[in-house]
Amino acid sequence: MAGTIWNESRKWTRDELEGKRVQFNITYSDAWVEGVGEFLVRGNGVEKMAIDIVVQHSSEFYDTLYHLPDSLAERIEVHLDQSKASYRVVGRFERGAK
Repeated sequence: MAGTIWNESRKWTRDELEGKRVQFNITYSDAWVEGVGEFLVRGNGVEKMAIDIVVQHSSEFYDTLYHLPDSLAERIEVHLDQSKASYRVVGRFERGAK
C-alpha cells in the first residue's frame, strides 16, 4: 500500500469534500481506473491534507483507496450531474508534479 500523500492544494476544504460522492477517471503510467467513491480527507495538523477516494466493495471485505496528489486535487470540480456524484475528478496521476 502506498504511503500518505500530503497535498498543499487549497482549492477545497476538508468540510467541502469529506464524505461526498465523487466520480473519477484516473490515468496511471500503465493503467487507468474509473468509478464512483467517497472522499476521505485527513489533515496533518499543520498546513497540509491528504485526499483519498474510497471505493467500498459491498460483497467483499475490503475497500480500495486512491490517494490523490496535488495534480489531481487541483482537478477536483463540482459534478454537473449531481444525481451521479457531488464532485468529479479526471486526470493523470503524477505524484511529483505540482
